[in-house]
Amino acid sequence: MSIEQSDIRLEIDSMSKVLNRRERDVIYRYYGIGTDRMNMREIGVIWGVSQVRIQQIRTKAERKVKGALKSKKSRDKWIEKAAEWDLQHEGS
Repeated sequence: MSIEQSDIRLEIDSMSKVLNRRERDVIYRYYGIGTDRMNMREIGVIWGVSQVRIQQIRTKAERKVKGALKSKKSRDKWIEKAAEWDLQHEGS
């Protein structure tokens, strides 16, 4: 697990009380936190829903986490690391 993944996991873990089990699972699997990285279609198969629904769940979870982060510095750091992670793993 890279430092970025570790930082994101700490942020997500600290926000776990605002995410339900499915939201947390989708975020962890999508970003490969503590597990192999998966795309939305693969996660959808596990949960028995479409990849569009997984996108909706992911978006809602990310909004919840961003809203729950108190300081602007923490929020900016989380957004930046998530964006970097997305850029590094585009097309995988």
